[in-house]
Amino acid sequence: DSAAAYLEKALTHSETKQDLSRSEFLLAQLYEMTGKFDKATEYYEKVSLHTVDAPMDIHARLNNAKMRKTTNPEELDRSIGTLVSMAKKDRFETFRDIIFYSAADLALLKPDTNAAINYLHKSIEFNESNISYKNRAFLKLADIAYERKNYKQAYAFYDSLQTGDTSLNDRLAQIQERRDALVRIVEKIIIIEREDSLQHIAAMPVVERDKLLKQMERKHRKELGLKEEDGPNFQTP
Repeated sequence: DSAAAYLEKALTHSETKQDLSRSEFLLAQLYEMTGKFDKATEYYEKVSLHTVDAPMDIHARLNNAKMRKTTNPEELDRSIGTLVSMAKKDRFETFRDIIFYSAADLALLKPDTNAAINYLHKSIEFNESNISYKNRAFLKLADIAYERKNYKQAYAFYDSLQTGDTSLNDRLAQIQERRDALVRIVEKIIIIEREDSLQHIAAMPVVERDKLLKQMERKHRKELGLKEEDGPNFQTP
């Protein structure tokens, strides 16, 4: 509280708009930390008015939208709506990965896991080179799939994590443990699914089975770039 009071008095001594906006950003964070959300909002909004630095503007807007860790669905929806509206503006184009990741965080607070998954995929889609946020998105998707017992998907997401990101350090041991276990589980799942599929095909009436196998054959030939008449056709006895 005292730090915020002194910093607020110092605002009038800022030499440039950028100095002013930096002090306002810090002041907003201090008010947020002490639970004075109305004052925090006031200064986050002033940052966006004064700053000439795009990253500071985007983080002020993000912090303002995410600030209240409420479980009120209506308030969360308003914050998510603010973020989604930001993502549509050209000036925030390079920050869309961070914006959608933040929207996913808020969706998980509702909780609306399906919406969060959608925003996380959008975050990855718009992420060009921000390894840290791409890893965070993959990790959240992996954790969601793991909790839902969708082990094939969970393994794929854990396996998509890129090394060299220090933000993952506190989770590395758990990630490796889960990935090692999931490798063995997914191998068994693939075997089971293949056997189930073969048994399902074998139980089909002959006419339907022949039709399905020919469709599969045509699809396979197309993938290989072969003509339909090249080589023998599959036919059940």
